[in-house]
Amino acid sequence: MKLRDGGVFESRAMMIQNIMDALADNGNSVVGIYGISGVDKSTLLADTEKIIREEKSFDLVAHADVSEHQDIKRIQEEIAHKLGLSDLKNEEYVSVQAELLHGRLKVAERIKKTVLIILDNLWKGLDLKSVGIPCGPDNKVMGCKLLLTLRASCC
Repeated sequence: MKLRDGGVFESRAMMIQNIMDALADNGNSVVGIYGISGVDKSTLLADTEKIIREEKSFDLVAHADVSEHQDIKRIQEEIAHKLGLSDLKNEEYVSVQAELLHGRLKVAERIKKTVLIILDNLWKGLDLKSVGIPCGPDNKVMGCKLLLTLRASCC
């Protein structure tokens, strides 16, 4: 497996393959990469995302950096932009943006588009419903898959 820096590292290739296998498993809706700060979770995520895009493993891929100080509006806008939902920025209220994003994801599900939302750099739990990511009564993500990086002490 060729990585971003051009090198091939068996251990990293194996981790990426494990992530790809977990994403391909229909029983998984959320796949997490976690560890302490500085262990290259985001680099592993970037390498995995590159392969996902090259192999066209999903019809739509959106990536948002969550960061320590979660800005729901910014997260929504990053996801919406990547999903082709350009009118989201015109909405003043986060709740309206969440409804629009939720609607876009439900349409993608109805027309059988596979969607991957990548949330990088989670420091603490994130209310997915407030972002607009569809969740069932048990908070199981619906209509898309999530790939996350988070700190070991998070969530």
